[in-house]
Amino acid sequence: MISDVVGETGQRILRAIVAGERDGRVLALMKDVRIRASVDEIAKSLRGNWRPEPLFSLQQALAMFDFIGTQVAECDREIAQQLQGLRAYDGEPAKSKKRNNARNAPQGDLRTQLFKMCGVDLTRIDGIRLCAGPQ
Repeated sequence: MISDVVGETGQRILRAIVAGERDGRVLALMKDVRIRASVDEIAKSLRGNWRPEPLFSLQQALAMFDFIGTQVAECDREIAQQLQGLRAYDGEPAKSKKRNNARNAPQGDLRTQLFKMCGVDLTRIDGIRLCAGPQ
């Protein structure tokens, strides 16, 4: 079934319900190809009593979800703008002798980015340890 209501399929179906669609088969056809459940299984799970009160609550929840998404995007823009105003230091930290091959390691060179922001290799300060960066 569809357990992720904030995913593509969940959002498509919820928004269609709020817009007035009630046919479970039509709603089920909105599924993304990555959803393993069949159209029939999804359609069967979408049968129900379409009372106004839960539909109003769903509409309100989607509006709040959209508002929070807008707020997060606004925060991201502000952070990006503030980061542009930071002083950037030239150069790079000294090469580390250790390599980190952890599969959950961040993409990119976090150590160098921190150095450019702070002007000091934060991984060389006693008591500070970057979980995914070289030590």
